[in-house]
Amino acid sequence: MSAMAVMMKKMGHQISGSDQNAYPPATDVIDRAKIKWFKKHLASNIENPDLVIIGNHIQQENPEAQEAIKRNLKIISLPELIGQIFSDKKRIVIAGTHGKTTTTSLISWILETARTNPSYLIGGIMKNTDYGFKLGKGIFFVVEGDEYRTSFFDKRPKFFHYKPNIAVLTTCELDHPDYFKNFTEVKKTFSNFLNLVPDNGMIVAGIDDKNVAEIFKKIKKPKISYGIDKKADYCAFDIEFGKKTKFKVQKKGKFFEEFEIQLSGVINVQNCLAGVAVVDFLGIENRKIKKALASFLGTKRRFEIVGKSKGITIIDDYAHHPTKIEKTLAASRTKFEKNKIYCIFEPHTYSRTKALISEYGKAFNQADMVIISKLMPARESDQKPTIQSKDVVSEIKKHNKNVKLIPESSEIIKYLKLNAKKGNVIIVMSVGGLNNLAENLKKEIKK
Repeated sequence: MSAMAVMMKKMGHQISGSDQNAYPPATDVIDRAKIKWFKKHLASNIENPDLVIIGNHIQQENPEAQEAIKRNLKIISLPELIGQIFSDKKRIVIAGTHGKTTTTSLISWILETARTNPSYLIGGIMKNTDYGFKLGKGIFFVVEGDEYRTSFFDKRPKFFHYKPNIAVLTTCELDHPDYFKNFTEVKKTFSNFLNLVPDNGMIVAGIDDKNVAEIFKKIKKPKISYGIDKKADYCAFDIEFGKKTKFKVQKKGKFFEEFEIQLSGVINVQNCLAGVAVVDFLGIENRKIKKALASFLGTKRRFEIVGKSKGITIIDDYAHHPTKIEKTLAASRTKFEKNKIYCIFEPHTYSRTKALISEYGKAFNQADMVIISKLMPARESDQKPTIQSKDVVSEIKKHNKNVKLIPESSEIIKYLKLNAKKGNVIIVMSVGGLNNLAENLKKEIKK
């Protein structure tokens, strides 16, 4: 939403907006663009606009939505607007339960360094550019596709509006239990998304994920696969982890290229493979792909090392699904093999936490110490709590005894100042950033 606001300003439109739960880095982007925004939802915020763009977390009872409806103003959802604005581009849409943001950033960066002048819209900030969007003059538009509902007036998944020429599916797991009735519905939604690709397009799927592999087999459209699995069309092998990650790729059984990246973990090798498969299909030369991957710095709040204080490494991460937590901690262990790892986690939404509680219990085994903060209800803040952070702690204790409940970020800082030592690693996992906890820790530990 923040990226689109800035893009529309660049197109010459006058923009204002509101979000009572806004936080960095999105607010940094808005402020830098000097866009007026309100920290509360009030009917008076709606002045005299030509268009009202409504985000998917806004309910019909919202005072601004009510005001727009009452005044019969033109209303549109964000995904529908995106679909309309970029309808003349070749659309590359990246979907999946995990890996969307990094993979979207990677593909955008490869196309950018290959001088194709792409447009892109990412659900995060690319560290190479310090932005998550670009309005380019080239033919390609790269966008992160979300399976969640479009808006209160359009229950379809967001990515249905993007009409992909190339569709990427990274992973497929149960998420958004407040929207999907069951996992069968999730798989059906991703399958329907892939089937939107025209016969002259391409589906790119990560078959290391067994659910993606199952969907991939049934799809009759043009398709290519990627993964560590030797059956994949683009297969990574001879993977070496260190200060940098090195791996080789074979394409349909024949050597393709050797790559070096600055990111850690198997999950990022898989993300890179998705990018390689897409841009190779588009005809980008190997040397350009290699150069782009080597220079890619990652995305903010995706395993972002924000700095060191007194020899303690502090990492900020967006992980909130159990599998992503597990894979991020596994990547941490490959990079910090012998270091003590503290993991601070903020549970996100009642529905997700309750539906996946047993998976959360098993997700933190690679952490030496786990700290659970108070639960962030987000879009469910007006609902009666159905689960609490103490329940997450109880579940984790079945698998990892070293877990504590510390509800407030200020108390977490006090605890870590007392207990974290030189050489330790602190990973903050939170959608909202826990009041900018990672950056605050970096400052406070120095004192």
